Amino acid sequence: MPHAVVSGVRLYYEEHGSGAPLVCVHGTSSSALAWASAVETLAALGRLIVCDRRGCTRSERPATYEVTNVTEHRNACR
Repeated sequence: MPHAVVSGVRLYYEEHGSGAPLVCVHGTSSSALAWASAVETLAALGRLIVCDRRGCTRSERPATYEVTNVTEHRNACR
């Protein structure tokens, strides 16, 4: 499973297809698995990137994970 370390947190991600990037970010209390049925279709449009946000499913939960914000989640999927 591919992972990237962003701001000291190990995050899970997947890449499918090629070309211009298209990033799919799941909602609260979910994971990249939310996009499973759409991966093939979306990957035909470009380089599809799906990730598990910090603290969700296959991504690490920071030791002091009390609060997070949209900027942290956005930066994690870059």
